[in-house]
Amino acid sequence: MGCAHPETVKVAAWVSIEKYYVCLDNDFHTNKLMCEEITNISSKKLLSQPAGYDTHLVSCCSKDLLFIFGICKFHY
Repeated sequence: MGCAHPETVKVAAWVSIEKYYVCLDNDFHTNKLMCEEITNISSKKLLSQPAGYDTHLVSCCSKDLLFIFGICKFHY
């Protein structure tokens, strides 16, 4: 069970997925380090939320390649 993320977290995650999809992975800690590099978020909680949502999106994208090419550009 997870929690619903606010719209700002989802938008930040979708933008990072579109620009840095090659660098993101199924590993949360790798995505968290990547989010630290590409954003200027100083709060630990606010940094973890987009990283967690990116992890979720990357795992969904790896299951369905059509998801990458079709839907990613239209979610924000």
